[in-house]
Amino acid sequence: MARPRPLKNEDVLRIISIAPGPGGKVFPSRHFREQALERNFDIQDAIKVLAEASRVKAVWNTKSSTWNYDIPGRDIEGRKLTVRIAVTEVDDEIVLVTAF
Repeated sequence: MARPRPLKNEDVLRIISIAPGPGGKVFPSRHFREQALERNFDIQDAIKVLAEASRVKAVWNTKSSTWNYDIPGRDIEGRKLTVRIAVTEVDDEIVLVTAF
C-alpha cells in the first residue's frame, strides 16, 4: 500500500494555530510527557513553539504508519526545541508526540 501524501505546510500551520487556542485541543502523548521530564521542558514550552511556528517538516512514523510533523522553535527560556506533532481527524486537535 502506498504512503499517503503529507499535509501541506500551510495546512499544518493552520491547524497548529487553531489547536492550542479556545475550543481546540492539544493532547500530550505518554512519550511526550516522559521526554519532558527527562529533558526539562513542559507543555507550555511546546505551546510557545507552536504559537511561533513558521516551518514544518513532515516525518513518516513507521510505528503508526502516519505522518508526523516537526516544528522547530525556541522554548520559554530561549533554548532550541523541536516539537513533533500528529494531526488527528478533527481540524482543531493535535497530539504532541515528542520534543527534542
